[in-house]
Amino acid sequence: MTQETYSADDLTAKPAKTSITGISNRTAGKLVITWKKAKSADGYEIYRRAGTTNPYVRAAVIKSGSTTKYTNAKLKKGHTYYYRIRSYRYDENGRKIYSGWSTVKKQKVK
Repeated sequence: MTQETYSADDLTAKPAKTSITGISNRTAGKLVITWKKAKSADGYEIYRRAGTTNPYVRAAVIKSGSTTKYTNAKLKKGHTYYYRIRSYRYDENGRKIYSGWSTVKKQKVK
């Protein structure tokens, strides 16, 4: 038997925060974003901003907690894009509970 205690708060706890590990720019017009797998995450939401003054828009919803890579295509050559990511999990009522945001990473498209 273990000494771990069980709490109802664990059911609604936020998932672990993730971080972007890199943005690859090997193919023209595409960026490949990679991140660390977050403990207890059911999925991830990736947000992108073009330039410094535009608002963030959701670029993708990853519905698997084990996925750690996303390819963002059809990007404009020469533009700089800013990315941030957050993990989510579902509570007992089926609602999404979000982690905090990762740090922002930027990359210029070839």
